[in-house]
Amino acid sequence: MFGLCKPRKEFVSRLIDGQTFQFDKNSICECNDLGDIYSVFNGYYYMNFEKEIFYKKFRVIHRETEYFESDCVVDIVAYEKVNSSKERSYMVHSCYIENYYEWLNNLYDFKKDLAFQELIDFENYKRVVDMETSKKAYAELKKYYKDAKLYSGRLEEKASFIGLYESMMKAFKFASNEGEVKFF
Repeated sequence: MFGLCKPRKEFVSRLIDGQTFQFDKNSICECNDLGDIYSVFNGYYYMNFEKEIFYKKFRVIHRETEYFESDCVVDIVAYEKVNSSKERSYMVHSCYIENYYEWLNNLYDFKKDLAFQELIDFENYKRVVDMETSKKAYAELKKYYKDAKLYSGRLEEKASFIGLYESMMKAFKFASNEGEVKFF
């Protein structure tokens, strides 16, 4: 993944040689996933951050697909009552990763930094959203649903945006019952 990010708040980062760099919270930087680290470019210099530190210091605001990811598919599966005799699951959505990234980009453009950060900020598409985060995501998706329908009317692919929005809302509601949502 590569794309754009913004610092969560203003901070200074120091290199081994003692050189310091200032990151302003309103600046937009380029970011590139290099495996164990993220490289961040602010227009003047590159800084490398471990993934955990990157996500603590930056929020992703736009994602692009790398050439080798163009044929990758992301499958989203919702589970409820995980590890119990009544565990159930269903396939929420399956699409090319670039279509999912486009949905995330639209989701960010819809509410900016005000909501949905758990969905927008993620290390990669192979992750699990736990029950507590599912409850929060469901509450936010439900809260902004009417606005999302209006927003989708301005998009070229309005049916796909609101369709995945509704699917994700159902998935997180389902996962709120002692479950989780997995991205494969």
